[in-house]
Parts: sequence; structure tokens; C-alpha cells
Amino acid sequence: MALDVIEAAVRYLQMQTVEKPVPADVIAALIEAEKQSKQAKQRYRYEQLVGSWRLGLVSGTQKASARAEKKSLTKPVKKPGAGRFLPRFINIAITYAESEPLSLLGPAIHTVTNTVALGPLQLKLTGPTRFANRTASRLTLPKFRQS
Repeated sequence: MALDVIEAAVRYLQMQTVEKPVPADVIAALIEAEKQSKQAKQRYRYEQLVGSWRLGLVSGTQKASARAEKKSLTKPVKKPGAGRFLPRFINIAITYAESEPLSLLGPAIHTVTNTVALGPLQLKLTGPTRFANRTASRLTLPKFRQS
């Protein structure tokens, strides 16, 4: 079920269908897929990320008190919002590119580019990134030593 909803969202975003899935259902399916991935302790390689990835759905966040009766004593808990597909004239993308290793001993520092385009206007930010190959893989900025 969850995979079907995600696949329907991909088809919609790739303009293969005009039927838009319910954003809240897509958010719930993505959260379920993320939980399953974490439970399986899947590992990913940087090479699997290389390429451009378009943002087509945003979840937004809602703040909800963990215990409504004692609002002053609890921190707000962030939970995903209902979700919303971005209009097609807005293009937000992240692009990962491979780079040569700086040394044979250390990990390669790669390049990441964030692009936001609104019609003919475009903003691009490019910088270094390094892939931390752990179970909960994250992209991190490199730490440079100061001499």
C-alpha cells in the first residue's frame, strides 16, 4: 500500500499522470518507508545519490504539545503536516556530483548544488560535502583542520 502511494506520487511529479495523490497519504507512506529502512539498518553509498533530485512535495511541520493539559511544562513536539505538492513552475533541486579524493587516505570531498528556480529566475548555491558511511547515513560538511 505505502509503496503504491509513493509510486503514484512519483508518476504525478514526473508528469506521467494528472491524478494527484492525497499529499497526507504520501507523507504517511514516506514516513513508513523511512521507519522500515531504519529498522533494516540499510546502508547507502554516495554513488546512489549522484545526480539531480527534484523536490516536489513538502510536508510542513505542525507543533503539538506532548501533553495538552500541561502546556507550560512541555516542549512542543514537531510532527509532519498534511503535505503539499509544489507548483510545477517552481523547481527546487539538489544535485550531488562525484569528485576526486584529496588524498588516498581520506574520504573524497564531493560537490553539492542547491538550485531554486522560479520561472526564469534562478538561484544556485554550490559547496563541498562528504558522505558519512554509517547505518544512519547523512551528508556532512567536511571539517577542516586549522594550522
